[in-house]
Order: sequence, then structure tokens, then C-alpha cells
Amino acid sequence: MENINYNLILNGADFKEINYLSKFLYYSLKNENFNVSLLIKPTSNISNYSMTYAVIKVGKFESISCLNNIDAVISLDFQSLLNYYTFIGKNTLLISDYSSFNVCDFWLTDNESTMQKLKEKTENIYKIPLKNIVDQDSMGKNRVSSYIALIGAFISKSSLLDLDSVLRQTALFSENDALKKNMIQTILKGYDYVAENQ
Repeated sequence: MENINYNLILNGADFKEINYLSKFLYYSLKNENFNVSLLIKPTSNISNYSMTYAVIKVGKFESISCLNNIDAVISLDFQSLLNYYTFIGKNTLLISDYSSFNVCDFWLTDNESTMQKLKEKTENIYKIPLKNIVDQDSMGKNRVSSYIALIGAFISKSSLLDLDSVLRQTALFSENDALKKNMIQTILKGYDYVAENQ
């Protein structure tokens, strides 16, 4: 495999989801013959906000000295990304669910200009409204996490992984064909949303 160094962070409040998604990406990268390592950090509190994160390192394993060395962040919710957004390098690929963020809850303000300034300041974040694009009710008993769509969004904007390769990986993470189908459709929802709207 070509010599590549790439640092990817997944973060959010849900340890189970972070654990699942990071392992899915880890094995997808391994399947592409990348030299890859994974570190999952259990829940910690930042500003009274519970957060879990995983670091996926492609290439030689070296400590990540600062957030400026991060190539991409996939965040399960917008609030957890904002907790350290200002410290992240300007060239970092940022992808986040944007289904339920409320500026009033985050800053205890209802000022419309605050929301407008936030939108301007975070224009480089790919905001994915998962609740709007993923219909979990239609999946029946073979429901999969809507967060899987964030992987599709990442593939759409990053040249690190091939879409077809990742879709093949769903077979290893599915107990039956219906789950596999729902995983594939959810990944494609995120992939198509970013390709068409961002």
C-alpha cells in the first residue's frame, strides 16, 4: 500500500456507537491493506458534557501532538464537535450530525445573531441532518444506526476509502441480508447527501 499518514477522530456522547463505527472503519481500512491502528477512549467529561472518542491512525503509529494534526473528524453530534472546534486545523475535514442542535441549549442564549455568526463560523463543517435523510421506521426489526450515514459522508469527501470496498465490508457487520441492505442504504444516504447538497 502507498505510504500514507492519516489521522481520523470519531467523537460523541454514545460509547456504543463510537465503538461500532470506529471498528467498522478500522476493518474497512485493514481490508484495503492499510497499516492502521485504533484507540478508543471511554467517556470523559468536557465542560460537563460526556464525550467518547476514537482515534484511527493510518500509517506509522505516532502520538498525535495536537488537534492541528488531525485530517478528519466525524462527530455524532454538533455540540461535541463545538467543544474543541476552535483548536482544529483549518484544513481538517469535519463531518457532523446536525439533527438536534439547539444554540439556546449550548450557549443559553436566544439571540438570532448568535446563530447567524455560528453558521458563518462553521461553514466548513459538513452538517448532515440524519433524522431527515435516514428513515429508520421503514427498516422494521432490522434497524441500523442512522450514524452509519456519517461514514458515507466521509467517503464522499475523503479519498481515503473506496465506496465499493466499504459496502462489501457490511457483510461482516450484518447478521442477515436485511441488515446488510439497510446498512448499505444508510451509507449511501450520507454519501449522496454530501455529494448533492454540500
